[in-house]
Amino acid sequence: MTGGRGGCSALKRAVCLFLCLVSALSVAACGGKRAEELSDTELSAVREILGEEAQPKDITGDVLKGDAAEKCGSVKKVFLTADGQYIFFASPVGYNGPVDIMLVIDGVTARTRALRILFHKETEHYVRNWEDDWFTGRFAGKSAFIYLERVKLEAERENQIVAVTGSTVSTDAVVSGVNDCFEVFRTIDDPFFEENPGTVELKNAQGEKLGEITLDGIRSLDTYRRRITIRSASEGVTTHDFRGVRLSEAIEAAGGAELLAGCRRVVVTGTDGYESELTPEEIALENNVYLMYEDNGEMMKTAGGSVGALRLIILSDDFGQRFTNYVAALTFIG
Repeated sequence: MTGGRGGCSALKRAVCLFLCLVSALSVAACGGKRAEELSDTELSAVREILGEEAQPKDITGDVLKGDAAEKCGSVKKVFLTADGQYIFFASPVGYNGPVDIMLVIDGVTARTRALRILFHKETEHYVRNWEDDWFTGRFAGKSAFIYLERVKLEAERENQIVAVTGSTVSTDAVVSGVNDCFEVFRTIDDPFFEENPGTVELKNAQGEKLGEITLDGIRSLDTYRRRITIRSASEGVTTHDFRGVRLSEAIEAAGGAELLAGCRRVVVTGTDGYESELTPEEIALENNVYLMYEDNGEMMKTAGGSVGALRLIILSDDFGQRFTNYVAALTFIG
């Protein structure tokens, strides 16, 4: 999705106010001291972005626990403002040691507002004042539901970050830290779509629904079986025997051929808000992008356990970074 999530804003703000109240009560119960204090440097960076009136509350203990804490070890602290701005402090490891970063994510739009590099030991000759906007600005406006990728020369997709020349390891550290922040954010963010098993909405760039792909419609088309192995950080190595249809054929059957022909990219969104991007050229390849409804002989289920989930797979993606579970929408960007 390229737009905000205004429909969720009232609920989001209510949740934010509740968490802030809980945090404030916890501070009072502990004699006025938060579990995690902001340093002068951190508070200065927060107020540079959010204004002098910003009064972030510590929610680290509420959100950084369980799987989130184990998988996203670089994230050290999480704060929240009354108007729904999530502030993450992380320390991914660079070439010479930890790189302390601060990332602000708007809780309503689920997009990054700003990144700041607060401290590092990287060789200045190589990173060349990367604390400045010429580098940190590359991380602004990114969807927290699309993991970032580091590229060497030119960014072709929204989620790609061009590396600092000669400082690939340092750039990778910052990208990794931001992705960890995204992972934690996704555990505390409310779902973007309500579950609607077996249905994928076709939308234009303005978010208007122009059609839909249905499970019944998919099953009336030619179907294909694809056996693949997926390597993921969360599930390890898994093997799958998928059945489904080519995404291009599903779009055409749903009356979306003109939408596909007239766009530059297609954003795929799952019910959990996760997004990936495709080009029409990738979709047009004969054996590449599929919309699957069956895995290992069984119909796939939604996050809530209902039969009818659809999963997008891209055979050219070796590590499945753009695979999307619980597909809910395709947005065609002109």
